[in-house]
Amino acid sequence: MKIEVCINRLEDLVLVQDLAIDRVEFCIELCCGGLTPSLRAIEKAVELSKIPLHILVRPRSGNFVYTAETLDILHQDCMTIQNLSVAGIVTGALTPLGTLPVVFLEKLRDSLSKSTLYFHRAFDDVEAPEKALEELISIGFDGLLSSGQHPTALAGIEQLKQWKEAAEGKLVVMPGSGINANNLSHFQEAGFAWIHLSAKQLLSSPSPSLFSSPQYGVNVPALQEFIAAVKG
Repeated sequence: MKIEVCINRLEDLVLVQDLAIDRVEFCIELCCGGLTPSLRAIEKAVELSKIPLHILVRPRSGNFVYTAETLDILHQDCMTIQNLSVAGIVTGALTPLGTLPVVFLEKLRDSLSKSTLYFHRAFDDVEAPEKALEELISIGFDGLLSSGQHPTALAGIEQLKQWKEAAEGKLVVMPGSGINANNLSHFQEAGFAWIHLSAKQLLSSPSPSLFSSPQYGVNVPALQEFIAAVKG
């Protein structure tokens, strides 16, 4: 089993890259589910990193239903980021009906021929997930990050196992959300090839300032415990 760790600070990239992890997903603002880092931050992450980087491309917080203008921003950001020597891009979008915007995603996939492309946890809000999974495979996505449409991946593990079996050899189904050393064995026994976690801890609570928000960083001891459980 391989490990992907989500981080939202360059400081954490420096902390974790010498540990036995296989990939980093880099974003900012984990307090709101993660957003696209600045181009300069991505360039610095590439400069610093010794391991493959996937970059989250999410243009705003809130839901995943975007206007045509915002979809254009997402598309342009993805094309720019793929030229920064990153290993892959993680993104996603939905229609107002909770389906996949297939035409847009096909255009995006065609534009990102040099990048691995994962669909993020917007999938956990999609209607008819089995049909959506078939669409992602047909479009050519390389992977899917999901909690099985439940608050945690453990709660959604049966759904995740079904999707993994349906997508075997075509697309990587990567469980994420609430996974730790104590529940890892359920995912190992199910045979998932990749696992996603943030191992995050609250570093500071928001101050009375209108511009302050919670800050999260990697809990290194918890991550080391998880790595030991995975790698044996």
